Amino acid sequence: MSLKINRLDKENEYVVINVIEDVNIGDYALIDRIFDNSGTPSKKKHHFFHFPKMKINKGDFIRVHTSKGKYEATKNQAGTLTHNFYWGLDSYIWNNTGDTATIIKFSVIDSKTV
Repeated sequence: MSLKINRLDKENEYVVINVIEDVNIGDYALIDRIFDNSGTPSKKKHHFFHFPKMKINKGDFIRVHTSKGKYEATKNQAGTLTHNFYWGLDSYIWNNTGDTATIIKFSVIDSKTV
């Protein structure tokens, strides 16, 4: 496991992710999954943030803001980098009970262009 969610800040609309080992984050995405009170996944539209191809070092942090902005990396108190990415959304997504931030890793198995 290269990435681990550290914190979901619903008030400030961002997710903090710990980088556990050196990783190219281009194979990962952050999604919101919504569940109802019984634990059943919602059929509501989910949001999908695909990370750009970029090498991130072990010990760094990733912060994904739902708002608009430009990528920046800043030195944090631990002496490593915090990489700030912006989803570019105009609305809140971490606003409901049952909202769950999930990191997925994917690879292309096959594709065909029409």
